[in-house]
Amino acid sequence: MIRRPPRSTPSNSSAASDVYKRQVEHRLDIALPYADYVYAMDRGKIISKGSPSEVLEDKMVARAYLGG
Repeated sequence: MIRRPPRSTPSNSSAASDVYKRQVEHRLDIALPYADYVYAMDRGKIISKGSPSEVLEDKMVARAYLGG
């Protein structure tokens, strides 16, 4: 699951200031270039969360997805 935290806009802007998107994607090559914040799940539980690079380097994620 990928979530983009809300982004602020200048106070004089008429644009919406709280915009984010949640997306479930299993192909990391598609999802990660667009993600600011990532959750990794295994068997329905969140095992890691953070920036894409933090999650990819997490040992629990490697064990869950690559075995070992």
